[in-house]
Amino acid sequence: TIMRVLVTGAAGRLGGAVAAKLKARGCVVTGVDRLAAPQAKLELDRWFTIDLAATTESAPDAKGGDAASLLGEAMHGIEAVVHCAAWPGPSATPPPAVVASGRSSPPVIGLEAILPAKLLKDNVGSTAALCDAAVKAGAKRFVFSSSAFAFGYSHVPAGPQAFVPQYLPIDENHQATPLESYGLSKLAGEQVLSAASRTALDCSFVSLRFTNIVKRERWSDLPWSAPTAAEPLTLLMWAYVHEDDVIDAHVAAVTDAATADKGTHELYVLSAPDTRFAQPTVPLLASTHGLERVRGADGLVGNASPLSAAKAERRLGIKFKSWQQPRRGVHIAASPPSPSPSPLPFSPAAGTPRHRSVPKWNGTRLFALLPTSPQPKPKLESDSASHPATVTTPTRRASTALIAATPVATVATATFTTATTCTAPSLNSVSLSGSGAAHRALSDPNLRFFPLHRFRLACGAELPASAHLAYRIYGPPAQESQGVILHPTSFDAVHDELEYQIGPGRTFDTNRYTVIVPNLLGNGVSFSPSTLSHTLSKEPAATDTGTDSATAATAAAASTSTDTCFFFPLVSVADNVRAQRAMLEAEGVSFPLKMIYGYSMGALQAYEWAVAHPNSTLSIAAVCGASKCGDLNAIFLRSLGAALQADSAWSDEKRRFVSPPTRGLRAFANIYAGWGVGAEWYLSRLYSAAGFFSADDFVERSYEPAFAGCDANDLLSQIRTWRAADVSVHAQGDWEAAMRRIRARVLLMPGDTDKYFTLTEAEKEAEVLGERCVLRPIRSGAGHRAGDPHRKELAGELQHIQRHVHELLSEI
Repeated sequence: TIMRVLVTGAAGRLGGAVAAKLKARGCVVTGVDRLAAPQAKLELDRWFTIDLAATTESAPDAKGGDAASLLGEAMHGIEAVVHCAAWPGPSATPPPAVVASGRSSPPVIGLEAILPAKLLKDNVGSTAALCDAAVKAGAKRFVFSSSAFAFGYSHVPAGPQAFVPQYLPIDENHQATPLESYGLSKLAGEQVLSAASRTALDCSFVSLRFTNIVKRERWSDLPWSAPTAAEPLTLLMWAYVHEDDVIDAHVAAVTDAATADKGTHELYVLSAPDTRFAQPTVPLLASTHGLERVRGADGLVGNASPLSAAKAERRLGIKFKSWQQPRRGVHIAASPPSPSPSPLPFSPAAGTPRHRSVPKWNGTRLFALLPTSPQPKPKLESDSASHPATVTTPTRRASTALIAATPVATVATATFTTATTCTAPSLNSVSLSGSGAAHRALSDPNLRFFPLHRFRLACGAELPASAHLAYRIYGPPAQESQGVILHPTSFDAVHDELEYQIGPGRTFDTNRYTVIVPNLLGNGVSFSPSTLSHTLSKEPAATDTGTDSATAATAAAASTSTDTCFFFPLVSVADNVRAQRAMLEAEGVSFPLKMIYGYSMGALQAYEWAVAHPNSTLSIAAVCGASKCGDLNAIFLRSLGAALQADSAWSDEKRRFVSPPTRGLRAFANIYAGWGVGAEWYLSRLYSAAGFFSADDFVERSYEPAFAGCDANDLLSQIRTWRAADVSVHAQGDWEAAMRRIRARVLLMPGDTDKYFTLTEAEKEAEVLGERCVLRPIRSGAGHRAGDPHRKELAGELQHIQRHVHELLSEI
């Protein structure tokens, strides 16, 4: 097993992240960079400040030392080298013939302000010097950050001076035909390693050709607008790869002995399975590049990538991420560190062009509502005489089309046909505002919409015609299953992010149960500020800021309040549950349900169901949640709202954010990071097992990017819903009396270090509930993130949750 590793470019984003992950794997890591070690990298075992470009000469480097000698010292005892340092992208100066042709197009990635000859000399020379030093020191593995641009990136996106593939998809066997100095420098670097492999028979060499990396904080920018004949995009830029996959590939290339045999040089292509665009690849190839007749093109299904990473998937064990897959709002997975304040050579990852401008997806979702199977007869009754609900039949969206740059006038005249009496959310109501996760969830072809037109909320507001509850049904029809499980979403989550535990053989086995997942009102998928297109029937009070007190007394008086947020009302947990019940009735679901399972805000909804409708379910499972938002919880939420609204993007006059509050979202994320995990996460440095250098590194690479793409108006709405949660409104403010209304079996699983849904509160709930309740705390240093399915080190906690849920389901 390789344990002593040297990583170049360790002050950069990719090199630093690779070094951190190797360190977390137990390796002794030496960092090398032309920059002094940043604070986050001081925990590496050794650090050498070396200008690798100077190692090709015997003269002292810019720092006054002999770079070649210093590199030899750094190599002492090293078993493996990861070479990430390089000028990280093509020169801003195109080849002379391209300049003369006038066909060079504005770049969509950052280009280097360096002459092509200098770029070529530095990249190739430093790779050769480093390779020689590694072999001389007796290293057994050399991993090179190459680039897919070696295949043929071009400053001209289409035409005779552009790259034309021999076949598609492009794999490791495809001829490399670089058209500019950067791609040439990477190909030459690979040739240096191939030459070395013929004599260094005890060392193995690996080159990773990856496409333009998409950083975590830019992940929500995908998909891009499709290229056109008028504005084509060079073919290799159609492909992309998530930065975490590139990091994992580097680590696997170092630690897996089977990656390459001794005395050989192995090449791996790293790429996501699809393109950056929602449109099918073959028609785009035809319309933009005239490449539909390229060998193998007809085998590209859907929006398949022009690159193939099959070898890397098979031998490196990487399952490459796609923008079309579910993405959680917050998870504590490692990601690369933040980039340096200014681009410097030999710091960022080789082959990782920096974005300067990113095309925004300006498509419009068009909902084609087609006749579906017969629906149950609508019910027009309400479960509350004081809050009548107009209930009609839910509609399943049969298909979704993505129409790029559709004129508004055309969209406005679109007609919808349906076999039922309800209408779909209007195109204006499902707008392109909202988070990337909400956009993705709305494109789910199996998503259904239950209309909430004229649905009256507890605050007194009446919802507009565009209002809807979005939900998805998994498994067999309710009448054919062994029971129905309702699984409401939590704060900033959308339905497809819960699918990790829904399916055959999973926690909620769809071979046995029907599982229904309603999206929380305000989450960007159901009726939310980001989907709002109509003024509500009641205007907001001039003094409301969205962070007012949400005590039980306030909630009880809400029916006469004008408490709304920029024409968006206070939507309570009780409102969500009433809407969900109406939807279930319209779907023909019989009560009682088998279980209502909720995490965090989902648990607030589960408790509301059990108290407001005692005979509606046989059981509830509350994970990291409670029956109400306590005072400590409310202060936490107050701080989040205040941080958001302190941003200049908040308009007191318009009572909404008029632009994305970048600073406010960053402050929001930093506050959340202090509450979202347990104290032990920081005190015992548990974050290091997840690949983070320090507490600051964890916050900057986990929480900040997780919230960077969120819709602040939606977040604020959900905060207000959360703060107002309290089941005691059903017993005139008497919380214990409200809890005694519960008839269902209750499984309580609090995180023992959760800071806002505390173990103490859960113990009080269990005491009041008595024999109806089973308390099964989750022992975890991750706080509210206990059992996070995205963290391998928390797998035991997730199994704890699943085991007790299975036990309860088997008993009822």
